[in-house]
This record gives sequence, C-alpha cells and structure tokens, in this order.
Amino acid sequence: MALAIEKMEEVLAKEPFIGGNLPSEADRENFDSLKEVPDAKFPNARAWFLLVKAFSQEVRMKWGEKKEGKKDKKKDKKDKKDKKEKKDKDKDKEKDKGKDKDKKDDDFNEDDLFGEGGDEDAQKILDEKKKKDAENKKKEKKKEAAKSYIRFEVKVYDTSTNLDDLALRIFKDVSMEGLRWEKDYNLEPFAFGVNKLIISCIVEDDKVSSDDIIDTITQFDNEELVQSVDILVFSKL
Repeated sequence: MALAIEKMEEVLAKEPFIGGNLPSEADRENFDSLKEVPDAKFPNARAWFLLVKAFSQEVRMKWGEKKEGKKDKKKDKKDKKDKKEKKDKDKDKEKDKGKDKDKKDDDFNEDDLFGEGGDEDAQKILDEKKKKDAENKKKEKKKEAAKSYIRFEVKVYDTSTNLDDLALRIFKDVSMEGLRWEKDYNLEPFAFGVNKLIISCIVEDDKVSSDDIIDTITQFDNEELVQSVDILVFSKL
C-alpha cells in the first residue's frame, strides 16, 4: 500500500529505502504511485525518488514478488529441490569429465609429447595450450563494470546566469567514457533570489571520478561562472 508523501518523508529520513537498507517491493509500489518528482519541501522523498528512478523497470520488478498460495509455495519448493538435485548431478558429471580430460592430457604429455615430432613440436603444442588456458581464465574473470548514481548540486554567483543554458552546457561539454547524464534536471531556490541547479548522472566506477566531473564544471569561464559543485547523493548500483 502506497504511503502518503508526509509519511514517506518521515520513513526516508531514517532509512535509505522505504523497505530499510535495501530496495524492496514497497519501494517499487510507492515509486509507481508517484506521478512526478516530490516537491523540494520533501528532500528525503525527492532524493529517494531520483535514486529509484535511476534503476531500470526490469530491475525494480525484481525487488519483490507477489505472495503465493500454500499450494504454489509447496510446488515452488519442490521445483527448487529438484533443480538443486539436478544441478548437483550435473556438477558431478562435469567433475568426472574433468578428471577424464586431465587423465587424457597427462597421457598425451607422457606418451605423445616427445614422439616423432620432436622437442620443437612438443613445445609448440604446450605454448598453444597455455595460450588457450590463459584466454579462458581471462573470459571467466571478465565482469560487468560496477556503476554508481551521483546527484550534484551546482551553485552560481548571481541571477545573471541562465541555469537552463548551464545544464545544457554541462551535458554537452562534460563528456567522458563511462559517463551518462540524466537529461532531467531541477532548479531549486538557493539564496537572495538565486537558484541552484540539480543534475544527476550514472558513471562506471573504473572509468570516471566524481572529482574530475566537479573540476570540469567549476572551471567553466575561468572559474567565474560556477561558485561550487557538491554531491548530494552517491549510490552504488
């Protein structure tokens, strides 16, 4: 059941997600119930909304499953048990195959390596085998790049700066491999009639540093355009 925005603000003041430390079905349901970004007077709910929005719909759908009846639960439990038993049997078969392969490799090394082809052919075969083993290990270690969601607060010196133009300039000029800007941005009151710009992006941790992004923005127009850039949210995806 979706929470009222006031109750949501109260909950999110204590926890990063409505469901606690990790996103849950409650987060998905409350996110879907909101038609737009919460007002700035609800800062915790607003930050939570933008964070949840950074996840794809497919990922959010995995945050919780609908409750099943007892019969379905028993069937699901039995299916899981059957799958586990089958998986264990497959593992045993793979182990046996591995043992047979190792034995064949040993037989080859001992009986055929230094046959009629001589030492030169044997060394060539060994080199090829090592190369293939190294390639296989490299493929196994290759993983999807770790990513983070970052939300920045950009402050300017006075009202003479057009923040809409500044946002477009940041999206265009602050570009690097592994950085993707969220095209939605917000303008919020700062002080003395001056607004601040709220922008968000998703970065690949190994390729992009938040410090590099901040330095690039603050150096616009010889550091005479942007007063400061601060991080409001930094969350691993």
